Amino acid sequence: RTAVVELFALYALYRRIFAQGNPDKRMFKNLWEMQLKLPVVLLHGRAMWFPSKFLDDYAPLKTSGLNPSPTQVSKKRKEYLRKLDDDFIRKGEEIYMHVMLWMVRMESRQTLKTSGSGRGMDSLLAARGKLVINGILLGNQIRNLLTTSIALHLALQVPILPKNVRSLAVLAELLKAIQATYHRSSKMLAENIAHLIGQTLFQMKRLIAPLRQNMLKTRQSKMTAEKNDIISALTLAVACLDGTPSYSRRSVIELALCVAQLKKLLRSSAFDDVQYQLWKLDLLSSFQEKLESACSCDCLYWIDSVIPVFFEDIFKNPDQVTRIPYLLAALRDCRRLLLSYDPTPPSTLLEGKKTTGPSKQAAAFVKSFKMEVLGHFEKKIIQPLCREVENDLRLHIHSVVLQQSSLRKVKFKDLRKFFQMRPLKFFDTMVDVKERVTHYLDSTFYNLTTVTLHDWKIYAEMRNLAYEEYGLKMAEVHLPGSSHYSEGLDILEIMRNIHIFVGRYNYNMNTQMFVEQATDQKHLNTISIQHIADSIRTHGTGIMNTAINFTYHFMGRKLDTFSEFLFDDHIKSRLIKDIRWFKENKEKLKNKYPFVRAQKFNRAIRKLGVTKKGETYLDRFRRIITEIGNALGYVRTVRSAGMEYSSNAIKFVPDLEDIAEFSDMVEEQKLASETLEACKNLDNVLKSLTGSFGGNTEYLKILVNIIKPALKKEKFRHLQNFHIIVPPLTFNFVEKMSIQKERISKKSGRGEASFTDDGFALGLAYLLKLLDQDAAFDSLHWFNAVKDFVNEKKAEIAAQKKQRSRANSTDMQHVQLTIKRLSNIRREFELLYYSFTGARIFFSEQESEEEKEEKKKQEGEGEGDKKEEVKKDGADEGGGSGVPAPPAAAPAEAGAIPPPPVAAGNIPPPPGDASLPDLGAIPPPPPGLLPPPPM
Repeated sequence: RTAVVELFALYALYRRIFAQGNPDKRMFKNLWEMQLKLPVVLLHGRAMWFPSKFLDDYAPLKTSGLNPSPTQVSKKRKEYLRKLDDDFIRKGEEIYMHVMLWMVRMESRQTLKTSGSGRGMDSLLAARGKLVINGILLGNQIRNLLTTSIALHLALQVPILPKNVRSLAVLAELLKAIQATYHRSSKMLAENIAHLIGQTLFQMKRLIAPLRQNMLKTRQSKMTAEKNDIISALTLAVACLDGTPSYSRRSVIELALCVAQLKKLLRSSAFDDVQYQLWKLDLLSSFQEKLESACSCDCLYWIDSVIPVFFEDIFKNPDQVTRIPYLLAALRDCRRLLLSYDPTPPSTLLEGKKTTGPSKQAAAFVKSFKMEVLGHFEKKIIQPLCREVENDLRLHIHSVVLQQSSLRKVKFKDLRKFFQMRPLKFFDTMVDVKERVTHYLDSTFYNLTTVTLHDWKIYAEMRNLAYEEYGLKMAEVHLPGSSHYSEGLDILEIMRNIHIFVGRYNYNMNTQMFVEQATDQKHLNTISIQHIADSIRTHGTGIMNTAINFTYHFMGRKLDTFSEFLFDDHIKSRLIKDIRWFKENKEKLKNKYPFVRAQKFNRAIRKLGVTKKGETYLDRFRRIITEIGNALGYVRTVRSAGMEYSSNAIKFVPDLEDIAEFSDMVEEQKLASETLEACKNLDNVLKSLTGSFGGNTEYLKILVNIIKPALKKEKFRHLQNFHIIVPPLTFNFVEKMSIQKERISKKSGRGEASFTDDGFALGLAYLLKLLDQDAAFDSLHWFNAVKDFVNEKKAEIAAQKKQRSRANSTDMQHVQLTIKRLSNIRREFELLYYSFTGARIFFSEQESEEEKEEKKKQEGEGEGDKKEEVKKDGADEGGGSGVPAPPAAAPAEAGAIPPPPVAAGNIPPPPGDASLPDLGAIPPPPPGLLPPPPM
């Protein structure tokens, strides 16, 4: 396009110089008809050059037969624009395919290797040089199409068709893609550009040098002035080809070849080759400048009203999201155009006064354009994306909560591609789409949670869903009553639903952590000491007393169910029969309860019936013991969490043994009364913290000492048979744990998968201590009997192997499975033994001498009135069962939880999913039970 403008300028200069002569009408008509193919050229900014207008202004000629006629020029321009708009999409698609093909070849040529021969290297250099030139030509072709369309729409004031908007943006993006391809090929270009230029110079010298030699061989008599000029021009051209092809040398070469009149000296094909090599040399020598000029998209500034349509089109088609970086790169090219603005008057420039750097107005233009583009990006990409993601999350959650699958039938766009983009840079601003959307959702969820705290769980699920669906890592909402300082359950929720909590969570005694029982979900919730400590920090240490009282109520109901099971005629008769059998055969059995007897007991219980879920009565009894153990584990965790909170609160006090009284110091200094009051409050806080940190309340032993005396009465005599059912219970537990551990690695059946359940061992140890049956259970030597049984079975299998000389694959497989099953039984029993032994330590007692003497006195006084006391108790209780309250006249002992008053009759069974009594129905704990809460 620039060459066309130069041609017209040269013609105008020719007409001005030879104004007196008759101009060539044929040449004028040819130049005039050129506007049919090139109606406009965009020179710089909005400076447009029209061929017909230029000729009318600088080289007018009145002649007939012009095509188009001067009156139809405007009409022809509109026809050209209409045709261009109709074919714009097709041309854009063709150019897109050419650019993609060029990019693939450009990338492949970078890694192409040759055999090292000279001919192979020449062909490789020629191919690479052709690719370098083709990229610049493609850029020029795209820019010409883009600028022509924009210039004609602006000049004729015709709106851009909506169907062509995407093609306009794609053409600008292709220019930046070409530029990016050259950037990725920088290493290849740096290695080969010098060789490419050298190859071109050699080709030109190969064509020009023979001409010079032939001219020198001409006889002196035939030498004319014209031939001397040709020889001199060729000599100068060859000399310039030996040096670096700078702009000056290239200009001299071109001028020398014009003087030499090569068209007369060479054949047409050779002359065309020289012209091509000269054009190629010019492109290769300044390819960076040519590339920057060809790929400039500064013309987009003049159609800034279409920029929001570009962004809107990309948002409607998320598969086009990869265009955004290239589109922003194209819009960045407008900066060069804006910075070129110089408000300096021409008179100042004529005086020689030059300005350094861009003007303030130019910098203001750049800033304004940046804010405008970022505003369009925010309005057309960020805000709709935030709304779409929020609506998607809400509809998904509502479809689950309301159980309306129709809410999820709406076809949502795949918005995840927006979050897979890297942060975008526009001028000096970084735009992270993922971070912006995350911040919006964080702010929205936090503000809505503060308004409706009871919806915190829904927003927590929406945060998890945002991470699963879109990979958005959102911040936690640290609000009281919701997640505190963690995402664990609140201690109030656990306390109010203790009967549900102990049934849905498994306790791990070593880590003091509760793990949710496995369901079909991908993640499991856990409750640790830190979670409870955070809840205590939110609600205060007074919540610990209430939690213990709730646990006491729950355990009373569970113990009632426990007693009813052992009182059942089928169970009671079976246990009495086993006790009698063991006593009769104790010597024969070597004081070890046989493993086979426990297996038979399990099978006998199964004959009594099973539930719909396939659970036997023994399974339900084991579950009761496990829930009691989980409740005790919860008490232990609350105690540890209280100590954790107290230690964190007291860590700022330098010396716990020597704490100064700040109120005394203030009184000595006679400071203001407000200061004295503040110091008294500080002293009270420090005393409370010190007392809390030094507290050592053994809650588990308290729960034993409160209930233990009531269970020694005659009506609970059937509980003394409990120790004989422990072996079948442990066998049942081991079978259950083996099945659950095997299902962890399986894809199906996750509903019964688990890896820990120390609540059973803890509940077993507690009940044995509560019923004073530790010695009776130890007399069974149960765990030793299990070990002996496994060893005997393995020995039998080994003996059978030796007797069988030939065993088929089926028998060997059966033997291997049997050995594996025995190993699993032994390992599970060992783990249960370790947990059970550790749990018994919690209830071990070290009585002082005074406590022993007092205990002997109480036993001596109680033996005389034993019968009378039993009758009195029976009359007072009316034959009911349950854990009774202590006499009203007896004061509550320090360090013990007073049992709640219950009505005559059994303790009611657990209410299932019903809510527990209100806090007002629970008697307050006596002073000294818990460490005083800090102020």
